[in-house]
Amino acid sequence: MAVLLLLVVFQESGSVVRLWPLAVILGTSLVALQLVHEAMLARWWFQAAFFIGDALAATAALRWLAPKADLFLLYLLIVFGSA
Repeated sequence: MAVLLLLVVFQESGSVVRLWPLAVILGTSLVALQLVHEAMLARWWFQAAFFIGDALAATAALRWLAPKADLFLLYLLIVFGSA
């Protein structure tokens, strides 16, 4: 999510109104990791749900931005690397 958030910030320089909701969507998962107790992070169902949620949020972000093909390759690298 952090990589996609940085790409959104650098790619989307013109429309600030469009940037804020997307930054909130992507930043929520980063904040959630800081707020959740460590025992919760160790549970398999939390890890699976968090992975699926991140994959869905990243897919929505890339669909919203309509990026070039190189960003989709980076997205696949991130999703499969975290899996």
